[in-house]
Amino acid sequence: AQAAAGEAGVIASGFLTTLDNAAFANNALWHATELEGNSYPECVSIYNLFPPMLAVAEKYSLSGRQVLEACIIGHEVQARLGLMVNPNPNAPQSAKFMNIGVMGIMAIAAGTAKLLQFSAEQTVNAISLAASQACGIVKQTGSMAHFVESGFTARSGMLAALLAKAGMSGRPEILETKGGLCDIMTGGASYDPDTTL
Repeated sequence: AQAAAGEAGVIASGFLTTLDNAAFANNALWHATELEGNSYPECVSIYNLFPPMLAVAEKYSLSGRQVLEACIIGHEVQARLGLMVNPNPNAPQSAKFMNIGVMGIMAIAAGTAKLLQFSAEQTVNAISLAASQACGIVKQTGSMAHFVESGFTARSGMLAALLAKAGMSGRPEILETKGGLCDIMTGGASYDPDTTL
């Protein structure tokens, strides 16, 4: 409907669209099956990383090895953040926000940064810009919004990376500073920025 530039394919559709729209559509479709490999106690999932990373790989003719590296790096980012902010890692259902969406945005930004060979500064900016778009509400589970949240996550993470590539910046300490993402998500409770898996 947008007559968008054909940069990457939409799964099972027969058409191409922009990179961020392909990431949106493919992630929403991927999640619609609910066949997901969630990991606990960090409450994140690697399934939301493959569709956007594959879209980037398609546009730039990148290898499967590069896609796997980007997904692994993205998962490391979201898993560490998930461990930092979970109010009760033994009962992930107690959270009101959907870690898969909230942390996934930073994961997709980081994975895209890896695929596009960003500098360290560009990568930090991509993650910072992604943090400002964090979304996902557990209460949406059971509705179509729950599935499309994965699409929002992919598009927002991808857009954050593309904006950083274009020179946009964000605060480098936005994840761990007072009033930053982790502080907001924990309600000001203490968290360990050196959390390891």
